[in-house]
Amino acid sequence: MGQRVNTALRHLRQYGAALRQPTLTRRVVAVLLGALALCFAVLVGIDWLALRLGGPEVRALPNYTQQLLDSLPLAPAPPEHALIVLRATEQQTNRSRLSSDVALGPLLFQLQAADGTPHYASPGWPADWHWPESPPADGRIRIHGLTYWAEQYHNPQWQLTVLEPQPDDGMALRSLGSELLLSFAIALPLVLLPLWWSVRRGLRPLRQLVHTVSQRAPDDASPLGLDLRYAELQPLVQSFEALLTKARTHIERERTLTQDAAHELRTPLAVISAQAHLVCAASQPEQRAQAQAALEHAVQRASHLVHQLLTLAALDQPQPRPPQRIDVAEAARRLLIAALPRADARHIELALLADEPVWANLEPLALDSILGNLLDNAIHYGHDGGRVELNVQILPTEGDAPHALHLSVADDGPGIPQAEQARLFQRFERGRDVRARGSGLGLPIVAQAVQCLGGQLSLGPGLEGRGIAFHVRVPE
Repeated sequence: MGQRVNTALRHLRQYGAALRQPTLTRRVVAVLLGALALCFAVLVGIDWLALRLGGPEVRALPNYTQQLLDSLPLAPAPPEHALIVLRATEQQTNRSRLSSDVALGPLLFQLQAADGTPHYASPGWPADWHWPESPPADGRIRIHGLTYWAEQYHNPQWQLTVLEPQPDDGMALRSLGSELLLSFAIALPLVLLPLWWSVRRGLRPLRQLVHTVSQRAPDDASPLGLDLRYAELQPLVQSFEALLTKARTHIERERTLTQDAAHELRTPLAVISAQAHLVCAASQPEQRAQAQAALEHAVQRASHLVHQLLTLAALDQPQPRPPQRIDVAEAARRLLIAALPRADARHIELALLADEPVWANLEPLALDSILGNLLDNAIHYGHDGGRVELNVQILPTEGDAPHALHLSVADDGPGIPQAEQARLFQRFERGRDVRARGSGLGLPIVAQAVQCLGGQLSLGPGLEGRGIAFHVRVPE
């Protein structure tokens, strides 16, 4: 029994939480109810203003008085016939007014002969009051502190005066509201039910999208394949498909990188293991020194590969780092100084052509990755006794930005065959017929860094028509 009660209470709590959670259907229905309530209030307000501020044309009293006067018998009928018609009309009218949903005061009647001789006055007719010589244009008359709408018409025999008590604001609003309430009560379900049904039907494709997404596996980035048909929902599906496409591309790149990195690290790790074994087993100093040198080379190669992988991962972040104000010429000079030992080992001359200074808003890691890897490539793959030139300039541009930062690294080495240039920026691609072994990640890192800066990367001929030059343009 207790378990059933706990289950029922849990279901009630869940149902209450679902009711408290806002939904689009309830929001649309609530907005519609609010709009109908506003329309009701505006229409009642308009009628109330017309009743308060309008002239005789907005009231029924003038026509009522004229028609009643026309219905009274004229001579040669005796005056008693007119009094009978007037009393009967008064009794019927006031009974109807007093029995209405909103209590309205009774109409007051006075019948006089054409010469002013009184013949009849309703009970409660204001004593000692006479029709003014200049009645107000709006028909309102103050009598003993009360406001009445007054009308007077006459014919050759009779003079009829009718007074209608002006209701207070609350009574007027209740009277006007009661007239409109029935119409709105009939219109409300006729409008609300089709709208509710339309919203429910319209949200069915969205519920289908939610169901499809919730049923997918966490690693499933395949296309949704949904056609939601409504134009308002098409951008949502297209955004989902674009996001899934990016996810598939990113997952594939990460999978490829992981596989290639594992493959590339296998060789230096195997060399490290073998050389470490030789260092331990070597009996001669010459053998130990040779094995130790090979061990250090393998460790250096593995360390370089890990460093390149970390750099590539840092540049591949979805949220780029904020740019900084950098003197690009000073940064290039610093990287050239760091590369001097490697260049001197091969008697390669390094040159920097740059204005002093060259300021630009750049991300430091991206700039160092571009210049550092391009310099490493030029030194590794150039010929002994060659030359490498680094150029830093601010040049005008025809695009939206008035200026662009131009970076170039050119050498006079053997160059790269045209057929292999298309594969240069693929990860772990080293090309053929190269003497120096690298990680195959330098140029992919350059391409990723240029993309992070929103720039363009292109290739051209090197120094004096030999070698190759890498050009980078970054808009300012």
